Amino acid sequence: MPGADGARIAVLGRGRWGTKVRSMLERAAFDVVPLGAVRQRDGESDPEYVARMSAALGEARCTHAWLCVPPGRHVPLQVEAAARRGIHVIGEKPWPYDPADLGAVAAGHHGVAPRVLVCFEYVLLSGVQAWRESQGGGAGLTFHGVFSVAAPDRLGIPALWNMGSHLAAIREWAVPESSVGSLRARYDAEPERRVWLEDASGTRVSEVDFLSSAEPILERFAAGATEGRGPVTELDPGFAARVSRVVAALEPWPGGADR
Repeated sequence: MPGADGARIAVLGRGRWGTKVRSMLERAAFDVVPLGAVRQRDGESDPEYVARMSAALGEARCTHAWLCVPPGRHVPLQVEAAARRGIHVIGEKPWPYDPADLGAVAAGHHGVAPRVLVCFEYVLLSGVQAWRESQGGGAGLTFHGVFSVAAPDRLGIPALWNMGSHLAAIREWAVPESSVGSLRARYDAEPERRVWLEDASGTRVSEVDFLSSAEPILERFAAGATEGRGPVTELDPGFAARVSRVVAALEPWPGGADR
């Protein structure tokens, strides 16, 4: 399900996630270009880094930059580099940044502001979409979720901020008026991916188990992000900030300076 005609996506990051995203895009017939040397060099100032990344994105002739990199102060700099070229940005969770920090994007390029979207692909599950349409925002209900993986923590990101961000995003997307119950996320654990809603009596009224889901949610996100229309465009930094506030209320972000 390729996205907008003429879209060319530069994938920043060559780790496990960057490799998965690049493979998905290629299978879905997107025009993809991998971009290396995306780390800020020792002794390289922020303006120098932004200028170098902006030049690299320009040379790649891309329309979109997918930032498949861990969180950190480099991410707003990469967003700024893309904005200088009028290139749309796709970021990754966790997104512990204040939308005000992305002011370079608001300035736009030749009067047109590039889009910044954050990849919360699990909100596009059909069961989650059904909640959004049928649960009336979740008023009077309590949201619970668990997201555990067998893999270890490879990036030093707290599980609640890594996988738990997906749980909080599902709530914010489908049932934002629900109360937050338990959100559990774990590494080195029996794999489990479920969200459910309980009524005031504690009775489970609906559940979405997506552990074995084969739905092409990442492809759906990529198509919507490159087309720049439809519900995917709601997954902007403002949405991501609301998700982060829910997670931060349960576990503060360890890199406080990034918030």
